[in-house]
Amino acid sequence: KSRGFPPGPTPFPIIGSVWWINFRADHGSLKKLAKIYGNICTLWLGHKPIVVLYGFQAVKDGLTTNSEDVSGRLQTYVFNKMANGKGILVSNGLIWKHQRHFAIGALRKLGMGNKGMERGIQNEAHYLVEFFRDKDGRAVDPSFPIVHAVSNVICAVVFGHRFSREDETFRQLIEAYNCIVAFGNSCIYYV
Repeated sequence: KSRGFPPGPTPFPIIGSVWWINFRADHGSLKKLAKIYGNICTLWLGHKPIVVLYGFQAVKDGLTTNSEDVSGRLQTYVFNKMANGKGILVSNGLIWKHQRHFAIGALRKLGMGNKGMERGIQNEAHYLVEFFRDKDGRAVDPSFPIVHAVSNVICAVVFGHRFSREDETFRQLIEAYNCIVAFGNSCIYYV
């Protein structure tokens, strides 16, 4: 065991051991990893260890029996520079608990959990169903309409306004969000 971590492929300097899964953490790569190293193994993203739990039992044990060991978020250079370890999306531990408590209280005051919000969610679900019905069974990428619907629920709560599917500014904002998410899913982000 390297540095007290579960077994895994030998890491190389700079790139770690993600080369072993072709720089992709998809189901097939992780299954191959689990067959060789077991359902609990370690991958290295650069110099950062990532403990991989594969299979129902390993994930269940990790989230229930050893929840403290698997809690927390990966701290990266980008997150630390952007938010200085603060913010509900990037913080850990006590800071995260205090910020989460504050955010939930603020959301409740804005209407989270009341009938008005439920109606807004049902309206967005209705628009989403209409969108898919209009496609008449043709293949469609569902990511934009789903992100649009979720974003509209948030905007309705925060701004009291929803955006139409044709709103170009809102579309550009969602595309910018998708770029940030794509960067967050790349290996470079975690190094």
